[in-house]
Amino acid sequence: MDFGQFVKNQRIALGYTARRFAVSKGYDVAQISRWENNITPPPNNKEKLSSLADALDLKKKEDRDKFFDLAATAR
Repeated sequence: MDFGQFVKNQRIALGYTARRFAVSKGYDVAQISRWENNITPPPNNKEKLSSLADALDLKKKEDRDKFFDLAATAR
């Protein structure tokens, strides 16, 4: 699994469409799409990446660790 697929799977598990997720969490829908389709790399800024992890409701340490590891690999 790559970063984009992880983000997409988590968003879907939360019951959001890409548009609804972006609007409700304060993201640009095009940016969410670019991340999910691995068109652009994940944020390089730790705070922005942490904010995305929070928006995806990643609370378990192992889920957050996987998210950050996939982001680092994707860059």
